Amino acid sequence: MTVKLFENVDAVVRSLPNRSAWLRRVITEAAQRELMKDGEI
Repeated sequence: MTVKLFENVDAVVRSLPNRSAWLRRVITEAAQRELMKDGEI
């Protein structure tokens, strides 16, 4: 999966020591909250 971010957001995300884990967590949380019935995974 690839996403294009605004430059300032990209810089902050790239500075995270474990950006893959962080991205996985925030995408999962958003999908549960916004896209999935009852937050099921």
